[in-house]
Amino acid sequence: MSKLPDGNRVLTRTQFRSAAVKLLDKGLDRIEVLAKMRGAVPVPPNREPKRFEWAVRFQVDGERVSNMALEFGPKGAPARERNMRKAIDEVLSWVRLERRRDPGGRPPG
Repeated sequence: MSKLPDGNRVLTRTQFRSAAVKLLDKGLDRIEVLAKMRGAVPVPPNREPKRFEWAVRFQVDGERVSNMALEFGPKGAPARERNMRKAIDEVLSWVRLERRRDPGGRPPG
């Protein structure tokens, strides 16, 4: 048996676990709201086809990550280039390709 932080109620292990999960979920929901308010953009799951498209457009077509970020951001906001680069690197490592050099930034002109 365990007690909640306020110490007022004795709980079984199952009840305590349930209460802890609810507290954790509440905290994670709060963090998610704050992150969205601050402009954070969720990264797609590892196997999402969009990530493979990014890798092909970068590696084969020679497209700049900064240009793709403008296209794939939420509601017209650019996606985070750092997250896209990480996703591209992961896909390339899965297929054992060496990443080509990306000059980064916006193209001249």
